[in-house]
Amino acid sequence: MAHTRKHGHKKHGHKRRGTRKVGHKAMKWTSFVSKIHKELKKRNPKAKLGDAMKEASRRKREM
Repeated sequence: MAHTRKHGHKKHGHKRRGTRKVGHKAMKWTSFVSKIHKELKKRNPKAKLGDAMKEASRRKREM
């Protein structure tokens, strides 16, 4: 009997990737959310980033 080949994927070493390039709009949104997060932290120290994102989506016109 002939041996059958096992078809498997070889594991290749992965190169470490550099930092991801972020578009202008994404940077603008991130800085806006962080600004709101700081404002919320002043009022309530237990405020979370998720709360800031929700607030930022409500206040998009200020961007």
